[in-house]
Amino acid sequence: MSLFPEWLSENIGRRKRLLVKAENNLETLLDSEDERVKADMTKFVAKTIGKDEGYSEKTEINHKGEITYVEVTDKEYEQILKRAAKKNSSS
Repeated sequence: MSLFPEWLSENIGRRKRLLVKAENNLETLLDSEDERVKADMTKFVAKTIGKDEGYSEKTEINHKGEITYVEVTDKEYEQILKRAAKKNSSS
């Protein structure tokens, strides 16, 4: 007897089956004769599984400008939102 509701147990089982299939496909593709496929899969595995070992891709954002805060009233804020909604609906 499961501790989980039937629908949850089925979902967990399905997700586990899909993950096992995906891992098997990765194994197959890593051994591919096509060097581009092998290279792509190698990068994918390194970035995902090897991220703790430093293989992840990081995007660094450097901001050297000044951040300015502008106070607006509720009424001004509503007007800004209305203009933006109007602009988006006409696009």
